[in-house]
Amino acid sequence: MFYRFLNIVEDKVKKITGRNFGTATLNGEYRLLKNICKHPKRQQMIFIDIGANIGNHTKKAIEYCERCKTPLKSLAFEPATPCFEQLEKNIRGMSIKPHTEVTLQKVAIGEKSSTGNLFYHPGVRLSGSRSLLPIYYLSTDGETVRVSSLDEHDLIQRWGFIDFIKIDVEGYELQVLKGASKLLDKGLVAYIQFEYNQTWITAKESLQIAMNFMNDKPYELYRITPLGLIKIKKYFYNLDDYCLANYLYAHIDATVPMRVVATLPLQG
Repeated sequence: MFYRFLNIVEDKVKKITGRNFGTATLNGEYRLLKNICKHPKRQQMIFIDIGANIGNHTKKAIEYCERCKTPLKSLAFEPATPCFEQLEKNIRGMSIKPHTEVTLQKVAIGEKSSTGNLFYHPGVRLSGSRSLLPIYYLSTDGETVRVSSLDEHDLIQRWGFIDFIKIDVEGYELQVLKGASKLLDKGLVAYIQFEYNQTWITAKESLQIAMNFMNDKPYELYRITPLGLIKIKKYFYNLDDYCLANYLYAHIDATVPMRVVATLPLQG
């Protein structure tokens, strides 16, 4: 009974600190998106949804921008055939205003142009757990998909500056960041949200590797929580716990889009 109580307390603490809490309506993700939609750097919001699945984040971006009358250009990437088909249906089913422009592309995003095998969750048609990595709980079969990078994308080059990139690609997040090196080196993205979880173990990646990659780029790291943002000043050994969490890289000149509620590590 006592250990059950401790497990409940541990779970609550994790959720409050932004870990093991995947519900976007409650864990701070949608509040972050809403705040960014209210105050784009320029006269319009540019949002890129990588690993769009059936379009929940894209739909929320449309909803928030239309509510505050912010013109929106949105680009959503989803490589899985059944998810992309549902994504198209969901976006077509919305009443989109003239100042909102949404582009959907059936392609995976990574470090460079190639093809890859997209592994899927057996028996779950619209699963968001598909990955370009052979995660142990995914099927050994898969779908061959086209892979591109943000630095190579013509539309992104034409836009020039991006307000917000959301990345949820089941362990392939760092490959996406590497494929956006030129954009990030030039500081042409205000905010980048990426998911971190146990799939990073299969990818042989870590937050330490991600932070080393971003170290010479003009960004600061935060963890998204239901209460606000936790600023990560520097790497510390138990940061890599592989618990589900969403992190945010914010450009050093961008307004911090949520209240900072804590700073880690607590010492040093």
